[in-house]
Amino acid sequence: MKLNMQMIANLLPGENLILNIDEKRKPVLSKVRRRQAADAAYIFQSGPDVILKAQDEEIIFKDENLKTALEKTQDAIDTYSQWFEDIVNVVQYAIDFQKVIDLTWPLIKNPMYFVDAELKLLGITNFYVDHEGLDPQWVHVMKTGYFSYEWIHYMHKYMSLNPIMILNNGEYYTDKNLFINNRYSKDLINHLNNSRYGFIEVLEFETKFNYGHFYLLDFLLEFLNTILETYLKKNVAELSEAYSSIGNILNNSYYDNNIIKHFLSERGWKENDSFIVVKAFFKDIEMSNKYSFVSYFNLIFKKELSEVLCFVYNEDIIIIINCGEYGRNDYIAAFEKISAEKGFCFGVSQLFCGFFRIRTYYKQAALAIEFGNYHDPANKIYKFETYAVSSLIGQNDWDLLINSCHPDIIRLEQYDKSHNSSYLATLVEYLHNERNLVQAAASLFIHRNTMIYRIEKILKMLSCDLKDANVREHMLLSYRILTHKRKP
Repeated sequence: MKLNMQMIANLLPGENLILNIDEKRKPVLSKVRRRQAADAAYIFQSGPDVILKAQDEEIIFKDENLKTALEKTQDAIDTYSQWFEDIVNVVQYAIDFQKVIDLTWPLIKNPMYFVDAELKLLGITNFYVDHEGLDPQWVHVMKTGYFSYEWIHYMHKYMSLNPIMILNNGEYYTDKNLFINNRYSKDLINHLNNSRYGFIEVLEFETKFNYGHFYLLDFLLEFLNTILETYLKKNVAELSEAYSSIGNILNNSYYDNNIIKHFLSERGWKENDSFIVVKAFFKDIEMSNKYSFVSYFNLIFKKELSEVLCFVYNEDIIIIINCGEYGRNDYIAAFEKISAEKGFCFGVSQLFCGFFRIRTYYKQAALAIEFGNYHDPANKIYKFETYAVSSLIGQNDWDLLINSCHPDIIRLEQYDKSHNSSYLATLVEYLHNERNLVQAAASLFIHRNTMIYRIEKILKMLSCDLKDANVREHMLLSYRILTHKRKP
């Protein structure tokens, strides 16, 4: 790799240096010689000092002998060469951005991180968190593992621009000062369509920036862009194709099952896993940049629980969650926390099996918002089961109508069919009689002890709480729908 005199000076130890250099000069040097050469820095003794010269630039080693100064200069050049060799190995054989960060830090001596196009953290200098005076945005990501919503919104708002250095006063692309530290930022760009793959950001904290640092980071990004473009292009294309197919599911249009299955398998998901669909909305928050919220949700859930699928569909923010590792209630608790902190509101579908059914349960999430916002405008979390009865009344969408039935009622119906039992009828009579065991047993013409035995077994099969009046009402209406469905 090529160096300029400023890059060499950045790695020279000691304080007895005098720099007469143009730090903006393009890197052209690759070695040091004791004689003049086009691509080499020329080093020679001049009285008690040693002069390192290239064109009209010079670094003066005060009171230094030629051998020692030559060794120091060669060590600096060798350090850059070894760094580049290590970067090649890391990127070529294992795309590990954390190692890229770790290898680059000794040449920069400042906090740095790398993120992808969705603002997901790929690598970060991890030992600055307790340093006094560090940018609070940096402290947030160090302590939590994800960026603050304010940072994400800020970066999304201006991410179409590519600053080289963001100054503390009068940043190139902001209408306010979000940051404390000066910083260098440069994108990894897909030159075919001028889109962003990711970017690196370096804070001016421990070491003052100069163009030697900028040239090094520019070189790193150009190299990464060259090596990774094919890989990232394939990845971005697959993601785009997958999201398009998911949109087609929601639109009830044609989609390729194999694309979706591959997309799910890449995340460790299976098509028959248990899912919920969530629609986010905002009563008092400006939604001009929805992609800020998408990045925020993706990052915070990956950190706190597990990876979710969050995207914009028809101006709505949709979150699809695989509840295999964590239960639905764990995610609802997380939504409640986010609502309390940020004021976001969410409509949450019932739990269901089968990714390809997301269209129906997206409708559930939308209906939960519609009826919930009307009946309980002070709430921020609208669970479909709370408003299922309201949504069922007057519903003309038969597929949605059936899938809106309480899942425990559907489960009991299926159990009765496969076991030749009558647990669903028993539960319905129990509910019709206001959970009075004696009256329910009389209605079914069975002994009270038989009724007790059946109810105890039924309760173990249920996932809900019969003390909730909304649940009981939902169950009874669901039974009426299923009964209607069986009529010729």
